[in-house]
Amino acid sequence: MIVVDKLCYRSGLRYVNAAEKFIFSIITLLFCVISRSLVIAGIAFAINGWLTMKKGRIPGALYAKLLAVFSQ
Repeated sequence: MIVVDKLCYRSGLRYVNAAEKFIFSIITLLFCVISRSLVIAGIAFAINGWLTMKKGRIPGALYAKLLAVFSQ
């Protein structure tokens, strides 16, 4: 099984309503696009990363490793 799938099954966010997660992501995306600021985008990235690690209970080192793999 792929590491991402394992994290999804163990995530604390798996029971959060999919519509809520979708609306949050759309609002964040619109906020970043409308502001057209790298600072705002960096803040949104940091907040989303923090929420993913804390609420989703994903270790920070693993999260950073996965981000590095997918950014290549």
